This record gives sequence, C-alpha cells and structure tokens, in this order.
Amino acid sequence: MYRNTIASGRGYSELKPVIMINFMNFTLFKKTEKFHTTYHIYEDEEHFPLTDILEMHFFEMPKLLNDWKKGNLNPRNDILARWILLLGIVDKKNQTVYEDIYKELEDISMNDPQLREAFQDWEKLSADKGKWREYEARSKVLMDDLAALKEAELRERQAREEGIAKGKAEGLAEGKAEGQVLRLISSIKQFLQARSSAILTEQVKQKLENSKDLEELEELQLKLFTANDEDEIKTVVGKFFSSREI
Repeated sequence: MYRNTIASGRGYSELKPVIMINFMNFTLFKKTEKFHTTYHIYEDEEHFPLTDILEMHFFEMPKLLNDWKKGNLNPRNDILARWILLLGIVDKKNQTVYEDIYKELEDISMNDPQLREAFQDWEKLSADKGKWREYEARSKVLMDDLAALKEAELRERQAREEGIAKGKAEGLAEGKAEGQVLRLISSIKQFLQARSSAILTEQVKQKLENSKDLEELEELQLKLFTANDEDEIKTVVGKFFSSREI
C-alpha cells in the first residue's frame, strides 16, 4: 500500500513521509515518565537512521493525567498539552469526567477562539446524540490534520537543509510555502472525505492538488471548517471550483 503512493518508474525519494500518531488509554512504556514519546528506526550499532520518512508518536493518557495532577503541565503556555488534555477530560475506561481539567480549559478557551469553538461543539453534541457519528468523523479529520502538519514540518526541514547546502535562500522560502500548501490540501481532502465522499470526486481532488495559492487554500479551509451542514459545504466547494458543477 505504501509503495503505491508513487507511480511506476519514479524514485523512492518521492515517497511521502509516514507519521503514525497513537493515543493510548493505558501505560505502554515503563522506562519513561514522558506522556509523549517519538520514535524512528536506527541502525543497532552505529545508530544512524534507516530513513527520515517514518515517524511514530505515542501519547499515553495515564501519564498525561498524572503530570496534570502533579502540576507538571501548563496548558496556558503549552498548546499541545492543552489539546491533549481536552481529549483526556472524559476517561471512558474508568468512567470518570475530570471536572478540574474541564474548568481549566474552559477558562483558557476565553482567550483561545479555536478551543472555545471546540467547547461549543461539545455542548451541541451533548444535546444531540444523533451527531455523534459526525463528531467521530470530524475527530478523525483533526487527527489526520495533525499528521499532515507533521508531514509538512518534515518537508520544510528537508527543504531548509537542502537550501543551506546549496546556499540558496530562495529554496528555503519555496520549501516552506510548499509544505504549507501540502498541509492545507491534505487537511481539506480529509475533511471532505469525512463529511461526504460524494463531494470529494476525482475532479475535486485533482483541482485541489493543482492548487498553489496559499491564501486561497487557507480561506477555503476556514469556510469549510465553519460550515454548518453538507449543503453549505457543497456551496463553498462549488464557489471555489466555479469552473465545474458540484
């Protein structure tokens, strides 16, 4: 499956990075107290990496909650901890809702529009059980978006290293812009697939992949993520791709 991401005759260097993100509701690694660990594959004796396109992330929720109880987490300054704590508010395994985390994040959300939107969505879902399936699909989109962001960061780092080696400052800017465009395209495709596969046709995929305008893609993503229903999403996509009928 992985090798099918490149066409026949193309170099393996064109394989896209694979970033695996795992949220564990149990303690997996006994040798560390860190709740977030990252892994790569290295040679046993000389410890050089096998490849830079495989990256594995593990988030162990019990360790996260333990750090929270000990006061070792500061979600006001640590954005990653803020969003991972949001996932840990409800502990299905122990049938527990951590009210202290909820209140802390609710207070932070007053100055964080994205977190505030997440809380508002949560309240809507609590009132309408029929939307849980949609919520689960959206959650998958967010996780895929995080993976896409990691991929974009990797591409930016590669472009930066190549630019320094060649002494071409313009290569850095181009690599960064390309990484941002790739992240947005991946995020938009994942979102459309989760909301309605009928919208994400091959033609739409092709048009997205051919899009290079960063500002237009950012505007499209914002409109899609704030759309209220499938009809509004179709309208947004239709206006963006005015050359065809959705």
